[in-house]
Amino acid sequence: MASSPIKAERATHRTVLLLRPSEKQQPERLAARENISSAEVLRRLIRDGESVLSHKQEEEMIEAALKIISQAAREASASMVRTMEKVDRVHAEIMQRDLP
Repeated sequence: MASSPIKAERATHRTVLLLRPSEKQQPERLAARENISSAEVLRRLIRDGESVLSHKQEEEMIEAALKIISQAAREASASMVRTMEKVDRVHAEIMQRDLP
């Protein structure tokens, strides 16, 4: 059986954290869903906080990239429409010249 990368250690310090009722509900819901204590939820969030923050930064970078890609796609589409309109005009001119 693979060992956990986090060494099990006994909690040795008490920290009082004041939360608004709405803030308290979220860890309680997570705790109930995972069948653990809300204190364990908070400990896990503290332990995993850096990766959570890095995921948030990654999400922000992806969102920014998607905005850039979306803008580029709109500009490319508009350019293609203008080009097709020019091709259609040239084609119409050629068709008129070929008429007897």
